[in-house]
Amino acid sequence: MNTSVETLAQIDATAALGLPLSASAETGLAGTTPKDLALPWTPNLARAFHCSRDAQREERNGFKYTAAMKWRSAVELFAPDTRAVEFCWCEWERIMQLPRRLAEPACAAPKISRVI
Repeated sequence: MNTSVETLAQIDATAALGLPLSASAETGLAGTTPKDLALPWTPNLARAFHCSRDAQREERNGFKYTAAMKWRSAVELFAPDTRAVEFCWCEWERIMQLPRRLAEPACAAPKISRVI
């Protein structure tokens, strides 16, 4: 079994967020690339993984509100309606002890127009 750092990083990054792994990444075959993941590998996806890893590190170091902001940044970078987004929101809710609907800016609320 090939246990290259790149393969282990892929497995760690996807398993931590509950994302599906491709067969080549699970078995550790040589020559696996980030494109072997079930999701398309984009710069935003890479930044999202970095934000989620930073959030875990910040929380471990005792900066829980900084970690919550990192989780929210990761949500914005992941593709919508994925399990990774749900995981990040759950982590944000756990840290902040607030529902995610309160994470939106106040100006984003729908405005009621006055009918004359």
